[in-house]
Amino acid sequence: MKIAIPNSGTYDGVKLYTNRSTPFPENAIHPVNNFTALLAIPEQYRIVDDGVIREMTQDEKDVVDQANIENLRALTVSQVEVKNQELAAAGFSFGGKVFSLAPFDTSIWIGMEVGNILSGLTFPQGIETADRESYSIPDAATLHAFYAAGMTRWKEIFDGAGTLKNTVQAAESISVIRQAIDDNNART
Repeated sequence: MKIAIPNSGTYDGVKLYTNRSTPFPENAIHPVNNFTALLAIPEQYRIVDDGVIREMTQDEKDVVDQANIENLRALTVSQVEVKNQELAAAGFSFGGKVFSLAPFDTSIWIGMEVGNILSGLTFPQGIETADRESYSIPDAATLHAFYAAGMTRWKEIFDGAGTLKNTVQAAESISVIRQAIDDNNART
């Protein structure tokens, strides 16, 4: 690792990486003219090239990324998990209301559906919306439709996540993982 500092002033340095020859040795501190521009370049994509600090080309970035593909895979899978939580937090719609897909809330309505199937429930049954308002389920058919709507949304979220995770785990190129990242960001 090398450290760059601006030509004037006192600032903390920034890390530089290189796989090319450079006029200053490993662990050296070196003043640079383009320090402000350097700060906008992600750390892993800064390179010292014949004494000049620049952003790597896309081909050079791909080499760096390929060396770290396992880390990129893990990061992407964790981003998929975060997106799952965001989508689950958004819940699902039924009867003009939004209902939670949080584990505690889903365990209640799943239990209601199972209880109704096994022993029958008396109706109406109350359930809470995502904003904790009371919602009345008038009969078994409505309960079943409610349950189906929640499970359908749950399945959409996690089937999409499973497909992306499988794609990322099987990916042998950075471009495939980048596409999975874009696809994950686009999930609704």
